[in-house]
Amino acid sequence: MKLEQALEHFDGKDLDHALGFWNFDRHAWPVGERDRRRMLGDALSSRRIIEERLPQLPSKLRDLLVFVVRSGRWSEVFDLKDFDAEELPVDDFELVPVATALAERGFFIPRRARGGASRGTSYCIPEELGRLLEIVFDSSRRPIDASLGLRAHLRFVDRGELKVRLESIGLGELREVSHVELYDQLIEARELRRRIDSIEIDELKAIFDEVEAHGGVLDDDARRRLGIEVEPEILKLWGRELERRLLGCYERCELTNHGLTCGDGWLVIFAEVVDVLLGAPEVDEDEAGSNLRRGCDAVADLRGIVASIERSPFKVKKTGEYYKTALRKLVKDALTPGERPAGEEADLLWYLDFLVHRDLITPALDHRLRPTRRWQEYRQQGGAEILADLLENAQRGSTRGMSALHHRGLRREFIELLKPAGTGVWLAVSGLVTRARNAWLAQMVRPEQAQRYQDRHKNAPFPPLATPDLLLRCLQRWVVEGLARVGVVDLSIREGERRPWALRLNVAGARAFGLKIEELHAPVGLALVVNPDHEVIVFPENAGPDLIHELGRFAVREKADFALHYRLTRESVQEAAAAGLDAEDILALLDEHSRHSLPENVAFSVREWCERLVRIEARRAWVLEAAGKADIDRLLEIAELRDFVLRRLDDRIVEVAGDPSEAGIANLLRDRGIQLV
Repeated sequence: MKLEQALEHFDGKDLDHALGFWNFDRHAWPVGERDRRRMLGDALSSRRIIEERLPQLPSKLRDLLVFVVRSGRWSEVFDLKDFDAEELPVDDFELVPVATALAERGFFIPRRARGGASRGTSYCIPEELGRLLEIVFDSSRRPIDASLGLRAHLRFVDRGELKVRLESIGLGELREVSHVELYDQLIEARELRRRIDSIEIDELKAIFDEVEAHGGVLDDDARRRLGIEVEPEILKLWGRELERRLLGCYERCELTNHGLTCGDGWLVIFAEVVDVLLGAPEVDEDEAGSNLRRGCDAVADLRGIVASIERSPFKVKKTGEYYKTALRKLVKDALTPGERPAGEEADLLWYLDFLVHRDLITPALDHRLRPTRRWQEYRQQGGAEILADLLENAQRGSTRGMSALHHRGLRREFIELLKPAGTGVWLAVSGLVTRARNAWLAQMVRPEQAQRYQDRHKNAPFPPLATPDLLLRCLQRWVVEGLARVGVVDLSIREGERRPWALRLNVAGARAFGLKIEELHAPVGLALVVNPDHEVIVFPENAGPDLIHELGRFAVREKADFALHYRLTRESVQEAAAAGLDAEDILALLDEHSRHSLPENVAFSVREWCERLVRIEARRAWVLEAAGKADIDRLLEIAELRDFVLRRLDDRIVEVAGDPSEAGIANLLRDRGIQLV
């Protein structure tokens, strides 16, 4: 179809919508529809304008357009459902909306629908536009994200050039297969190792031994860290060798508009190649288990901190800072035993910031921290709900030295890699971090992400530019500090090393991530042992998803190694009873999960402690006091005060919900002849 014929399909809103993509300045549009159609035709037939606008396309739209143009079938009417679904760069459920979006921008011209079903819509590309797209895709430099992944790279390699490359590495017979079949062959481990071994540059071959260290992206910062000092021309030579063997490439683009800096010249090994070289994410279970460092109990930490503040409120400085002595006391009294890579004080400050931000504790007029009324409601939530809240807060926390857009995306990618493994499977920290960084980097360098970054940071100051190496280090720090702080993962740290080398998602973490509960039930009666000295030993691998959190409500955690050691004390049991538990609730939970019958002295102690508990409520309150009963009766007859009055304390006194003067009650009373004094 000629472009002139194709333009006849555009009128009214369709014309304005398409023209809006090619010419943002609506004030410059002609008034007449015919003239606006001519303006659209000028844009669709201009190579310069096409080259300017293609980077503005969302990635999925650009990928489908490239696929259709490179397939060679654009010159005739094509039906998207006739393409091989495995070859399409978008999922089946995305196909119709993506094609519709391309049609709205003038790239695809709808031709017909079969039986009225949108899935059967056929399209064509105007002849003049299709030829220009072929020229642009063949002659222009590929998008940066195609430099990071082999699958994307193959879609942007000229067919003639690809034939030469395949023949040079002994795979000429594969040049006629589909991209999917070719990709599967190229990424097969044995074939990949053969191509690596055939590299003729010894220095370049040595880089593959450092894949785990630099994650496949060798920018200026990574090269200095690895001690690789080479001239730019040598890097270009290495890049050409990588491209010739379909292992990677040499990228010459700056990424400051994305909030990233790599320098003009960074060597890339395709992300899929890195994944194969790193091997399976799972590690030896026996080795990891023998170096287990059990994480802390974040929910018990939170409850313990607030309980300690309730017992002994402490002052904060006018600047909001905490006194060192108060922090040391809280560390000793409130934090549970367990691995804390960031340190006890760092974890404590993080918890305090969380409590203040959620308005669960706040400084009073005397500058002493005290729990708020919201805490009484918050504490009644289940452990899984509180843990999920803590996890969400950990994902949002900022990272110095980079945009929030980067660190949130990195963390999201890591969690998406961690969740499918489920509980009990040990995974290599470095491999997961590298995969997550590469997945996020491939998304972040797409053209449309530059606009997102610019929109997010319209106003100064801009955050510092982050290198790919910095993304890697910051993500690893968050994994071993942030996730461990919340207690959703167990860590394995080899003797003599500081950083974990393996981790696994625990049962509490699976609940916090929203994994299916049915898969997490543990056998009843196998999880713990209660000793006559009031010690409770818990075996986490046999514990149900809520047991550890429930146990933390009435027992004190003393030690964490391959088992968790708790102790029942008079204070811990009575605090739990004051919060709503009774002796039979506590004993029933212990008896249900215990491997043996409960010692009689333990049951007697729990019942006695609960029976001796005396509950006295202490609160600050506003009261209205009158001279006699008749005056209070008259006050309570006012309908507008019914919700404001909480309770009648005696004949002359009632408790109200707040300051009567601030609530506007004083004026209401004055109108009825009642004066507040």
